Amino acid sequence: MLKPGDQAPDFACPDERGRLFRLCRDGGSRGTVLFFYPGDFTPICTREVCRFNASWAKLAERGWALVGVSPDPPARHELFKKRYGLSLRLLCDPDRSLFRLYGCLVPVLRWPMRVSWVVNANQKILERVHAEFRIRRHEQVLERLLTECE
Repeated sequence: MLKPGDQAPDFACPDERGRLFRLCRDGGSRGTVLFFYPGDFTPICTREVCRFNASWAKLAERGWALVGVSPDPPARHELFKKRYGLSLRLLCDPDRSLFRLYGCLVPVLRWPMRVSWVVNANQKILERVHAEFRIRRHEQVLERLLTECE
């Protein structure tokens, strides 16, 4: 699995509107927070994405892109965003190739894991958080970035 200090793999993945997101092209001027989650509309994932969305504008102002990734298709992401008033981009990875690329699948079961990555503008991984049920650990990453930018 990738770890802090490694070069983050570049990728092209469609978002909920079919627009391709490329890490090397579409990240923020300071970098990208890329968070992988199992799926839309599940209790823990919904809480996580809504809480991340609450930090989206402040992070964007400070040069950070915030992007979620799940195996859900575009139509489901669109409905999810509409239902919860979400602004951040949600990438669609139905074949889980991006999950595999970043090592975010449970071995053997191939179930998506909840992992957050902080990648700087040079695509170097600064931080990795893997916590399936403790979304607070993921939120602390955003809080640190916002504090560092003040």
